[in-house]
Amino acid sequence: MKKNRNQNQIHGVPGTIKFSLTFVPVFLGMGYNPVVSILYIFMPMVVVLGFSVYLDGMYLIPSGRRHQSSFAVIAGSGTNLCLLIKLQYNNV
Repeated sequence: MKKNRNQNQIHGVPGTIKFSLTFVPVFLGMGYNPVVSILYIFMPMVVVLGFSVYLDGMYLIPSGRRHQSSFAVIAGSGTNLCLLIKLQYNNV
C-alpha cells in the first residue's frame, strides 16, 4: 500500500508543476506570480519526503535502527535551524 502512495506522489509532481502557473494567480492573485518559480524549485521535495517516510517506516524502524532514524531527524532539524538563522542574519 505504501508503494502505491509513493508512486502517486512521484506522478503528482509534474502535474502540480504544470498547473501551478494557472492556479497561483487564481487562488492567490496576480501579485503572487513569483511564487510559481519557488514551486518549481521545491516540488521535487514531495518525492524526497515520500521516500524518507518509506525508508523510515518500512526499513529503519522494523530493523531496529530507530537510533539512526532519530539522528537523521535531529540532524535535519539542526541544519534547518542553522540555515534559518544565517538567512535571517543576512536579511535574505
